[in-house]
Amino acid sequence: MRNILYPPTIDWNFLFQRPQQLMSQFALNNWKVHYINKTERYKDVEKVRENLYLYHDFSIFLKRVKKVDILYISSPRQHYICDKVKADIVIYDCVDKFVEWNKYEKEMLNKADIVFTTSQYLYDEKRKFHDHVFLIKNACDFDFFQGNFKEPVDLSRLKRPIIALIGALGNWIDRDILNYLAKKYTTILIGKEFGNNLADGMITLGSKSYNELPFYYNNIDLGLIPFDKSETSLAANPIKMYEYLAAGKAVVGSKLPELEAMNDILYLANKAQEFVNQIEKALKEDCLYLREKRKKIASKNTWEKRFEKIESILKDYLA
Repeated sequence: MRNILYPPTIDWNFLFQRPQQLMSQFALNNWKVHYINKTERYKDVEKVRENLYLYHDFSIFLKRVKKVDILYISSPRQHYICDKVKADIVIYDCVDKFVEWNKYEKEMLNKADIVFTTSQYLYDEKRKFHDHVFLIKNACDFDFFQGNFKEPVDLSRLKRPIIALIGALGNWIDRDILNYLAKKYTTILIGKEFGNNLADGMITLGSKSYNELPFYYNNIDLGLIPFDKSETSLAANPIKMYEYLAAGKAVVGSKLPELEAMNDILYLANKAQEFVNQIEKALKEDCLYLREKRKKIASKNTWEKRFEKIESILKDYLA
């Protein structure tokens, strides 16, 4: 059985997104996965599911496992781990474009055998500096969002329509647009805020566990992606886009490259009033046909399908 290491970057139960989803796919496809929590504490290894092991202390892993087939890194800050772990292949999964990461990029690219990117923007950028770059976009767990999910109590008392921003709430969110929308609609925020207080005029429901999210995605009226025009936003391929669509919801977002690539199903805008216009249009047009069309698109953009592409790439690198 081949094995793969995901070093301490993000805790297993924190913002269950790309790293956890892809490592889960590796485990489901008969890889032994060593996932190291970022928060270290004295606790022995846990078996999360078949083939997937969660470490709480990186030093324990380093003592017990001498070599891995793949070292999978998604933060360039961790380039130094390449010198600590013996691996046949180092994959750098370039998931975002943050200014604070720039000074680590060159070293990470030098140490990587393969580079994955989540967006065309990042792909075009990284292939200038590396010969083995592949586009592996984000995705959704489509089946996870299907079913009749009871309306959460904290939504049941709210005036409709309810428009929602679900996901990580960072500095890339356009606060001015959100504030404008909150004056006209019941606007809710679900997710952890990162350095950007977005609570003014909006209903903040805080972070929800991953298992709770289908209840919210399926009981809002419309999903928002109001990103600014920073480099972080231009490089983003939002997971929330696929998850809104998996629940059949209309999506109104900023005119950014990865959203414009799907403009046949999304409603796009730049300024605040344009968002209002597109929200009104989306709510008016919403129907069973469009909901099913959105779900069909989401069903073609799953983590299973992303893994299939990753697996086909790895066949050329693993003997």
